[in-house]
Amino acid sequence: MSIFAALAAAFTGVLLGPAAAQGPAGFEVTAHDANVLEIRFHNMPLKAVHADAAQNALALDFVNGVDGSAFDRIAAAMPDWVSMAYANYDSGVIRASRPVTFLTRNESDGFSLRLVARAGPPAMVPAPPGPVALRGPVDGGPPPMQQPMYAGPQAPPPDGFARYNAYGAIRSYDQLELAVNRSDPYWQMAYGRAAIQSNSEIGLGTEYHYYHSGDTVIASHAHMKIMLADGVSIIGSVDDTDAAADKVRKPDGTFATNSHTNLLDGSLGFGLDLGPDTAAALVALEGNNITGVKFTGYRGDPDSFWQLALIYHQPDMDTPESIAGRAFKDELVLGTGQHLGYGIWASLAAHGDNYGVHGNASVAKTAGWAGSLRWSTDLGPVLAGIAYDGHGEYLADNVSFTGTAPTPYIPLSLRNRETHAVTGSLSSLLWGDTLWLDLYGGYINDRYASDGGIYGAAIRYRPAPGVDLALGARHSNVSLLQGETGAETSAGLTFTLGFDGPSFGSF
Repeated sequence: MSIFAALAAAFTGVLLGPAAAQGPAGFEVTAHDANVLEIRFHNMPLKAVHADAAQNALALDFVNGVDGSAFDRIAAAMPDWVSMAYANYDSGVIRASRPVTFLTRNESDGFSLRLVARAGPPAMVPAPPGPVALRGPVDGGPPPMQQPMYAGPQAPPPDGFARYNAYGAIRSYDQLELAVNRSDPYWQMAYGRAAIQSNSEIGLGTEYHYYHSGDTVIASHAHMKIMLADGVSIIGSVDDTDAAADKVRKPDGTFATNSHTNLLDGSLGFGLDLGPDTAAALVALEGNNITGVKFTGYRGDPDSFWQLALIYHQPDMDTPESIAGRAFKDELVLGTGQHLGYGIWASLAAHGDNYGVHGNASVAKTAGWAGSLRWSTDLGPVLAGIAYDGHGEYLADNVSFTGTAPTPYIPLSLRNRETHAVTGSLSSLLWGDTLWLDLYGGYINDRYASDGGIYGAAIRYRPAPGVDLALGARHSNVSLLQGETGAETSAGLTFTLGFDGPSFGSF
């Protein structure tokens, strides 16, 4: 357990460490009297603006990440005009302390903002209704500069989900990785943190897997998060797993034909939000007559994330054989995803596992890794990319059982596996700025088994921050799951609904 403790301590430093500093930026006041305030912002190229007359606020989207400390000084310097201002990575909000008309003009290295006092409703050019759900560009590359413009009357709210647009690039990255690595808990957490950003939520979903061996697993789930106070929440889930197999090895070493099992499992515990994108959770696990516990930690920002998972006796419901053997898994996972620049994102995770079955708490120990490297670029209305995804898991220590031939055998059909996949992807809006289609395809090789094609598609509907509906399917000539070999076809549907905005704890 010493390596577990060392890695956990390392992650704790990441979890509680200070955020990285943003690039230099600043502002100067060029006009300030009773009727007009004009501010010149430097090193802040502007992508889009949206004004909200009802809230007397202006939402700003920048080409790149900006220094939020400049915004922190605006309200203090000009309280007669500005009641609140802040910036988070590539988005910001300015709220006026009196009724104003907002006007903006692009400059060579930033923009100018003019606030003109008004008594009644402003005469402004209407903007598209609702928030603009930014998909990219993944690297924040500079688009053509906008013409001088009047800010329209519609805008995303300056609180609650105002951070949502800042996470557009990392959300796109996580979404494509989750499409290729279907139902992977690691990428489910990364995408969920970037997409939902809520203090309470509910979710439903189901995932279908069919394997070359004839094994079929349908896993359905429901989860919830209910915020209590000061960042503390109750979290839980209920899962239904329906598994069938033409032939499955039973715990006594014999085979059962036409096996079919349906089981419920679940979790319940507490979550702690330490900030807008730093969280930890501790839950109890129960299923298939196995009781365990799981601790997870997450720290992220629009350019990166870190994850930690410490798991003891999690019921293994992945395959018909693991269900028949009342299997469980102890696991340590530590991983990170990072924006390297120029449209390039990368991830790397290491894990160690102990597998057990009923009557034997350790039938095998494994060590493994997972990594990805993805480059994406905007081609007009299409986001195109190419990616590498790799997974490895290697038997470090295992036992063998005897039973019906072929014998002896390794329980749970555990084996060395090492997969390498190269895929190309295309993503495009289908409708408005809420419905996205992702297509991908390529080649996958398992060093210890077969190789062949991998391809799939996903449709994701995000009508507003906190609302997420996804339908996707994937086929791979190589199974990406331990305990299965050969081709794998999977498909699933998920729905998540978040409530309110990020909650900041007082810890």
